[in-house]
Amino acid sequence: MKALAVVALVGCHFHRDVNAPGVVDPLAPPKNLTSAQPEYPDDPGEHRLALTSGVLGGGGGGSFADQGFFELAGEVTLSYGQSEVTHNDHAMSLLPRGVVLPPRSYGLTLGWSGLRVLKDKLTDDAQAKLGPVYVEGQTAWANAIGFGGGWAFDPKTGATGPQVQGYFTIYYMRARVLFGDEGGWEIGGGLQFKIPATWTWRRQ
Repeated sequence: MKALAVVALVGCHFHRDVNAPGVVDPLAPPKNLTSAQPEYPDDPGEHRLALTSGVLGGGGGGSFADQGFFELAGEVTLSYGQSEVTHNDHAMSLLPRGVVLPPRSYGLTLGWSGLRVLKDKLTDDAQAKLGPVYVEGQTAWANAIGFGGGWAFDPKTGATGPQVQGYFTIYYMRARVLFGDEGGWEIGGGLQFKIPATWTWRRQ
């Protein structure tokens, strides 16, 4: 039941309508004294908190794999941003209701390179193994362009070190360096598929 509840939250947004729909000061004089038209309240804008999860698949190379590697990874990002205007559900007919993202956001990403396939240096056979876990600080523009940097740790070997990552829409690139007895460097990239769940509430 818990797994079904998590799946149900993905791709949704939750709008908290407190003191909606706008900002009104009843003591302030009208902005345009000569206009006979009613004066509409100012748009308060929104706070937006997003929980984005998804999978990344791609490959790369480096000192860990002389002949390259294939990788599947999973990520969860908790991010926050603001919007100057309130979103309109009725104007979002081309987008899922869950795609309500701030123009600029800052967040924290937890990821795991869960499955890696590479060739064994001695036997030349394909070998599947677990990859590093990583944590990144991230900044993004409408979830279309983003950059992040953080730290990776391989629980199997104990190697640890910094990594950086960037993405554009569904494409990503990543580079990391791990220090330790079985450390090394790698650069890779591929495709990502992520779905956000967003909570919004007015700013004023």
